[in-house]
Amino acid sequence: MIPLPEDFPGEVPEGAAVLATKLLPVLKKRFPNDALPRMVYTDRGKGFFATAGPITPEWSAGLHAAGLRAFQGQGWGPPFGTVVANPNPGGHSFGLHTVNSSADTPFGLSQAQLFNGRARPQRVVPRQNAAGQPGKLGDTLIHETVVGWLRAGLTRTLPRRPHEETRADYFKRLTQVCAYANQNYEIERLCHGWPDRLRDIVARGGDALPN
Repeated sequence: MIPLPEDFPGEVPEGAAVLATKLLPVLKKRFPNDALPRMVYTDRGKGFFATAGPITPEWSAGLHAAGLRAFQGQGWGPPFGTVVANPNPGGHSFGLHTVNSSADTPFGLSQAQLFNGRARPQRVVPRQNAAGQPGKLGDTLIHETVVGWLRAGLTRTLPRRPHEETRADYFKRLTQVCAYANQNYEIERLCHGWPDRLRDIVARGGDALPN
């Protein structure tokens, strides 16, 4: 874990900008010998996206500075001006295309196609816009389950005089709770099962998944 600064602004765009600077160090620590993930998937929480759906400038700029990109919409495509692989509508071959504007983007990949590893032309959607994503996805987002594990662990280890706990002591306790979760919960299964949970939500017509 990498702690946030004491003056962290919280769930606001300025806080999202600070968070973006912490992602790359976390990824490098988590994947020391592997290619780093470059796509960031979040809910529509405060600071990440405006109420109507567009990404906040602070979150967008922070991701770009870290070499990362948002999953939502064409936002998970590369920044404008870069050369990208462009699927050939007539088959599975790829060409190169320079993205100069959202109107110039000739394709998009749906979430299902991303999981299948297939690339086919799709309707172009607005860049970095989460308007089509529900505001709450507690049944499907991986971090919602993980946060529940951590909250339970923090409750179980709460000191008798919590108001006397220092920031350093809290961070040590949180690190121990994370280590317990890594050792005792099926985290890999949780991550790999995400596509199946999305399919279950669709099959249920959006109804909640059973506990």
